[in-house]
Amino acid sequence: MKLPLDRAWIEGHLPHQGRMSLLDEIVALDETSVRAIARGHRKSDHPLRVGNELPAVCGIELGAQAAAAHGAACAGALSAMLIATIRACILVDVMSALLFSEIDLLTGRSKPEAGKRHALGKSAIE
Repeated sequence: MKLPLDRAWIEGHLPHQGRMSLLDEIVALDETSVRAIARGHRKSDHPLRVGNELPAVCGIELGAQAAAAHGAACAGALSAMLIATIRACILVDVMSALLFSEIDLLTGRSKPEAGKRHALGKSAIE
């Protein structure tokens, strides 16, 4: 499978459509890991916004969509969100794109090249 996988691929393989399709691309994956990027968390019309805020707990949905994309791309391979540790209060305060990084879904450990700040779903936010 040729990477990156774009929004068209994501919307064609995940049940979420339109504004609820929260991922922008899958930039890396293998049988046990996925690396997905979301850029829409700062948009004023984000579907999970509450007033002017996007609570960090909404990042769990982003991680779940990354896990679902992993399952779709790897023909039903193990895909799950193992642990959610939330270290931010509001995602709109994160200025850059959200990166759900390469995590071994069998062991729950970060891959060595993904040594970023862990924020949710055993994922990294850059």
